[in-house]
Amino acid sequence: MSLKLSFRFYGDHEVRAVWDEAGKQWWFAVVDVVGAVSGSKDARNYWNVLKSRFRKAGNETLTKCKRFRLEAADGKHRLTDCLPREGMPSFGKDGEA
Repeated sequence: MSLKLSFRFYGDHEVRAVWDEAGKQWWFAVVDVVGAVSGSKDARNYWNVLKSRFRKAGNETLTKCKRFRLEAADGKHRLTDCLPREGMPSFGKDGEA
């Protein structure tokens, strides 16, 4: 599968995005969005904590996630949780969605 990748910006934060041709929509790397919105120095850990809270609360956000192989900061391609724009929860500072 050939992916169309893009980099979007939220303020001064880079957000990786991938185009899903079948669904005709952009998917955004959740960890990038979490980092931009929360200002956390460790966005990956922040996202892992949120995912755990979502599971415990029965939040359906995780069922909307798709995983795409995106390039990480170290140049390696890793499976990354992505959501379409309409699937993004509004993240609060306290981790509430």
